Amino acid sequence: MKRLGPGKAGEEREVRHHDHHDKSGQPSRSLGALGLVFILGLAMGAVARGGGPSTGESAVPAATEPWTVSVEPPTASTGSSKASTPAASTPAAAQEAAASDRPCNVDGSGDCGAHGRCYLGWCVCARGWQGRRCDVSDGSPCTMNTAESAAHLDACEATIRRVDEQYKKRSRSRGGATIGRETRGGACGSVLESTDKCAASPTAGAVVVEERRWRLAQAFEAATWRQLASRGQDRDETHLRQYDAYSMIFPRHFERALEIGCGPWTQTRTLLAATGATVGTLTLSDPLLETYIQDVSTCSYKNADTYRRTLAGKRRPAGQAGPAGRPPSYKPEFVIRKLEFAPAGGEDLRPGGGVVVRDATTGATRPFGDQGGYDLVVMINVLEHCRDALSTLQNAFNALKPGGYFVLEDRYADSQWARYERGRSLRFPDRDISQRNWGKQGTPFWDVGHPLQPKRAIYTRLARFFDVLHWRSNLWPNEEHPDEMYFVGRKRADVRDLDADFEWYM
Repeated sequence: MKRLGPGKAGEEREVRHHDHHDKSGQPSRSLGALGLVFILGLAMGAVARGGGPSTGESAVPAATEPWTVSVEPPTASTGSSKASTPAASTPAAAQEAAASDRPCNVDGSGDCGAHGRCYLGWCVCARGWQGRRCDVSDGSPCTMNTAESAAHLDACEATIRRVDEQYKKRSRSRGGATIGRETRGGACGSVLESTDKCAASPTAGAVVVEERRWRLAQAFEAATWRQLASRGQDRDETHLRQYDAYSMIFPRHFERALEIGCGPWTQTRTLLAATGATVGTLTLSDPLLETYIQDVSTCSYKNADTYRRTLAGKRRPAGQAGPAGRPPSYKPEFVIRKLEFAPAGGEDLRPGGGVVVRDATTGATRPFGDQGGYDLVVMINVLEHCRDALSTLQNAFNALKPGGYFVLEDRYADSQWARYERGRSLRFPDRDISQRNWGKQGTPFWDVGHPLQPKRAIYTRLARFFDVLHWRSNLWPNEEHPDEMYFVGRKRADVRDLDADFEWYM
């Protein structure tokens, strides 16, 4: 668990790739004059034929498709488009030529076809598809019985509704984790076996689910936090420890901040208290935001003015006297000048996404259109609850201005996918997974409330465009749960230059 220096995520891998292919043999200095003349004659002949090594640059093979096993072959009539394209005379021209041939751009614009998602210049193909635009079948499509899946979804939704209603009728002290227990098998277990089996990309993990399946997960989430309202926080101390008390974000003022997937209590309040930072305008976003305000008794932003002063008391030095009747740490100033609510998921936080942002104090509304407008984005333990993890990360990236800070914590399930797909563990390849109580190949490791289980590749892709201030991975020793990643990065100023050879890097 090592913290990387600025910019090292991705750069070290790129260097390794180029080192592997740049080993062009140089002529030995011990050659005699005859040998030198012979080599020069060969070089001149190569130049005359249009071949020979390029000057000033190492020879790097053509970019391979990052998510595919093979690429679409050239037709016999046209041949390879790259072979017929004249070599670029300058690095800038090379970047422009590469960009013109790329179906997907860093800002998420572009066309990856009906079977792909554009994510930071990368076409992520659905299961059964490959190619630059995800338009080539690999011969193993994933099929699903639609009618059977719909029946399982209906039955599981009825189970969640029944358990939730039973909980509302009895004492909250008896709530516990009833939702979790009641949805492990039966109809909800069938959802995992039928509806979810086609959701995973071979190289990105499960990153997109259908709308109906996502709404079932949201019902599970709402019922869970109604039962666990007495907690009043969601692993705040754990995150504080893993982020080293957010020490890389020293006391500063953020003019605009956005928390995606804020939950009932948010993580921004802990960050502000730990760092002494302040915020001009904080936008809280969550598709269940209004539900939390109404149904979760301990929701931290029920009262906007109280939340705007959230945890400010921890700022006063220990032992310094406070106002009469208040503890010594009390401090009444506003930490957040303005609080806004955006009751939507990260997938929709883009210009034209239809999201209406409401001022928590005045009630005034505006459309969300803040492309590149935030200097702090916080997203902690969010992706496994999303409808589309790639769009959520892409929108978070686009919302950040150059130099803005991205605080991201989430899980990656590479080891779990290896067991599910191949019946072998990544860390213990020689051990029988059934003997380690991991089930058997094809046994779902996710649950109804957490349908998305990404792989680590989507985070390494993201880190390419940031100066990495903090990266810590927590590995579960027995692979009982997906591993966790804690990341803080500062968005680089010009991501286009960084993406010039990125397909080759992946």
